[in-house]
Amino acid sequence: MIPCWPIVGALMAVLVCSTQGTIAQCQVARVIGTDGANDAVGFAVAGSANALVVGAPGDDQHGTNAGAVYILEPRAWDGRQPVRLTLPGAATGDAFGWALAADGARMVVTAAGAEQAGFVYEQTGTPDWVLVARLSDPNPGEIDFFGCSGALDGAVAVVGAPQTAPDGAAYVFERDESGTWTQTARLTPADSLAWHFGESVAVDGDIALIGAPDDFEQGSYAGSAYVFERNPDGSWSQTAKLLPAQGHSLQSFGAAVAVDGQVILVGASFDNTDRPFTGAVYAFERDAGGAWQQTARFVPDDAENSDLFGISVALEADLAVVGAENYAGTFLGYGAAFIYQRQPNRTWRLVGRVMADDPQDGSDFGHSVALSGNLAVVGAPFHDVVTDDGQTLVDAGAAYVFAVGPDEDGDGMMDACVCPGDVDGDFYVGLDDLMALLRSFGLDAAGDLDADADTDLTDLAVLLSNWERVCP
Repeated sequence: MIPCWPIVGALMAVLVCSTQGTIAQCQVARVIGTDGANDAVGFAVAGSANALVVGAPGDDQHGTNAGAVYILEPRAWDGRQPVRLTLPGAATGDAFGWALAADGARMVVTAAGAEQAGFVYEQTGTPDWVLVARLSDPNPGEIDFFGCSGALDGAVAVVGAPQTAPDGAAYVFERDESGTWTQTARLTPADSLAWHFGESVAVDGDIALIGAPDDFEQGSYAGSAYVFERNPDGSWSQTAKLLPAQGHSLQSFGAAVAVDGQVILVGASFDNTDRPFTGAVYAFERDAGGAWQQTARFVPDDAENSDLFGISVALEADLAVVGAENYAGTFLGYGAAFIYQRQPNRTWRLVGRVMADDPQDGSDFGHSVALSGNLAVVGAPFHDVVTDDGQTLVDAGAAYVFAVGPDEDGDGMMDACVCPGDVDGDFYVGLDDLMALLRSFGLDAAGDLDADADTDLTDLAVLLSNWERVCP
């Protein structure tokens, strides 16, 4: 977990389509920073049905660390450029794009640096996004890192401020029928052990989940997560404090949190129960009496020391994505993201692992993750980019989009990777696929879509029946 303090940076985004990768994956797109070093593209990511969002809080086009955000249409893998947003009146040190949250045609972007605020955008057209509200820090002038974390569900936003005295805080903002956003609650822990409360936040319906990764209850910096629920009168009350069954010092439980329905995931990126600082993720669900109980703990079988598995988590229905920013590699690690599916017996099964098609040691691939349907976005904010003229942009950053999901047919490839009619592997069925099929027609299996080892009219029928399909 990288605490909330400003970084350095800049960006121009480029969309690259690829199906290269490793271990049961298919990479759909990549956004890279090509405008300057230290942009930290991918420091935060978010996703909804309307948009995939990538934060670059180090962007310096409007001042050092002013920040920027890039928005991709989630089905536009044909090379269109992402939409670029910057904060109106952006200034040095704002760090716009530090934290992101998206839900449908609405998103929240935080500026955790000098600005210390959250900003609500709504999509009014394609691809237009309009700033509709500013979520203000209730303690202006204080260095409380308001905007270190953010979450959004419908008309409810939660913004963390983990440096607020004495133990941290999280603020709830709600949108009324007139479209006005108002702070409706200030969430703080009931005990005095939750240092850096608000380092991570999540919200779903009437449940808000707040991480405090430096909580001292189970040891120094062991960590915890707090559950708050909205009462019928609109107020919020703490209803649970979550602690792992295998809690210990320096665990950083609460480094990342996610909630969907009655399922909660909490990342403990420095968990060393298996090996030093491998990390782990803990799952909690309600029992018949309404209490939250730990139902699972998972770590990859090939986990190594200092993987930092659980540095980021995303959850949607029965699918989860977990980042491990130091996984593999030779020094700091290439990084990876792991895809898990919840089983009927409440266990979690690993169904895939994704890595960058251009892995680099120390890129922090997996520092941020997001999930929208069968698309996962993974950020690598310290990825070095080599420009066309051979210049190396250190820590320019990158974000990667993958097709993810269960592997129901057991062929070792997640089912979302299959795109009927797609000959050239760009996840779009169109003219390029037709030309590729016709070039191999009757000659070889390059255009074989029905797996019968040749290219014929049956393959042409498959392509035409999926014409202009965009996958996944």
